[in-house]
Amino acid sequence: MEKRASAQRIDRVARETLQLDFSMVAPPRLEFQSGQFITVRAGEGPNANRAYSIASTADRSDGFELVVKLLDGGAASSLLGGLRPGDTLDFTGPRGFFTLLAEHPGDVVFAVTGVGLAAAFPLLVETLRRGQEHGRVLFFWGLRTEADLFWTGRLAELATHARLEQHVCLSQPDAGWPGVQGRITEPILAALPGLVAPTFYAVGNGSMTQALTTALVARGVDRRKQIRTEQFYPVEEP
Repeated sequence: MEKRASAQRIDRVARETLQLDFSMVAPPRLEFQSGQFITVRAGEGPNANRAYSIASTADRSDGFELVVKLLDGGAASSLLGGLRPGDTLDFTGPRGFFTLLAEHPGDVVFAVTGVGLAAAFPLLVETLRRGQEHGRVLFFWGLRTEADLFWTGRLAELATHARLEQHVCLSQPDAGWPGVQGRITEPILAALPGLVAPTFYAVGNGSMTQALTTALVARGVDRRKQIRTEQFYPVEEP
């Protein structure tokens, strides 16, 4: 059954990236788990559906946020990019299984590229809120350039958490970039020997999630028990 929400605020937060805030219209509340997605129909035909991760934590039910990568000529990009405050959006969902495990036996690693942060950030926040867990939380976020960065303020608010280590990796940095250079797979694999009973959440570019999963399994990580993935298509990220 379709649901409807009203756009409240629309901001361009990075190059070709929009953040959209919606309030629910019908029904008045949306129940979801952090990491799930909604589906928007952009046009006609069997391939017109587009999935977008809910960028809000599950304790918000009066509405939700989306983060959208705008693609030239994309039907969904045209639909969402053309919204203005007060416009309504029809959608179905929420759906999806890229959600937190009930508990983590040890360390937690987030491997994220591009707008995959929309799905990962709510999970990261909820992981840090779990007072009963004591493992390390490692967050790796890969993008091309500094112009692609967004939500740096939100990430900075989490930076003081004692369990959290943040690593922003740029594959095409400008001169003087102080952070990690290159793709995120290599630093994650370098950290693997020092991790204790890790759980991996990988989201973003499909080639990244597949390559990382293959490399982790080859090093003894249990694919079924220790790795959860969500692949974003067709966006090409670093």
